[in-house]
Amino acid sequence: MKKNMAYDIDESYGWLMATAAQQLRQRLNKKFFDAGLDVTSEQWAVMVPLMNEDGLSQQALANLISRSKVAVFKLIGGLEKKGLVMRTPDPNDGRSNRIFLTPQGKEIKEAMIRVAKENLHEAAQGVSDNDLQIFKTVLRQLIINTGN
Repeated sequence: MKKNMAYDIDESYGWLMATAAQQLRQRLNKKFFDAGLDVTSEQWAVMVPLMNEDGLSQQALANLISRSKVAVFKLIGGLEKKGLVMRTPDPNDGRSNRIFLTPQGKEIKEAMIRVAKENLHEAAQGVSDNDLQIFKTVLRQLIINTGN
């Protein structure tokens, strides 16, 4: 901490994580746009779990990406308008929908993955693989420590 400072924001790992995350999202948004992919980083976060397990409920998606059910509902609506996902009634629960990637959503899957990996690779320039592994371990522990 710098002398005579009550609190040095540059030493706050919370602030550093938030700033890094914001910049990664903004950069990913630009990369998606430049690649002709009509998806935002927030919509990407909804699509990733569906790429791994199609047909998740809105609540399951919300839990997986640590967002509210209302926020996920809005993101799904935007993805539906773009023709990338569709909602279908849950056969086991009439109050719930299952979310599926559409053929168009599946078609752009590989391009989105490539762009997202490229974004992370470029952001990690100058950071060793070992340091990245330690960084991810520390982040996972912080998530556990601060979870509800």
